[in-house]
Amino acid sequence: MRVGLLGGAFDPPHLGHLICAQYTLEALELDKIVFIPSGDHPFKRNDVVASAADRLAMVELSVAGYDAFDVSDIEVRRQGITYTIDTIEQLRSEHPDWELHLLVGADNIADFEKWHRSQDILASVKVAIFRRSTTEAIVTSHPFIFPETPILDISSTEIRKRVREGKDIRYLVTAGVADYIESKQLYRS
Repeated sequence: MRVGLLGGAFDPPHLGHLICAQYTLEALELDKIVFIPSGDHPFKRNDVVASAADRLAMVELSVAGYDAFDVSDIEVRRQGITYTIDTIEQLRSEHPDWELHLLVGADNIADFEKWHRSQDILASVKVAIFRRSTTEAIVTSHPFIFPETPILDISSTEIRKRVREGKDIRYLVTAGVADYIESKQLYRS
């Protein structure tokens, strides 16, 4: 089975995540994509606003009803900093029949060399990169895959700002996520 792994803070998950995942699913002929909300993210330790439980719930709401998308709480359950290579190794152990593809936004690639055991990641999975803007120049010697995905300028940071300012987030997140944010009063301050 060909499986894409899409990790991130998902604070909150938005339609850009879903659209890029769908395009990548088709472009790479994947069987499914597993969304993996981060636990204690090594690069975003002070940037994550919602709790891990809230972010996990929002991702589950985002992908509900679509069989090609799944959610894993593997990093949320893990104690301490969650490194991508640990997740890859655990999933490979639990699912030896999976051919893994790591899906990463281009905004994260500049720091790829700083990722814990980055060379082991490259040796164990195929890495697919989503472009986030038309002006991104990605220069790399790594064997990354660049599936054709739409360029969408949607960010979790902007969504949190809109919520704080009392602005509408419809068409940026799924209805379930918008309702969840409202009911939990997330991102208000």
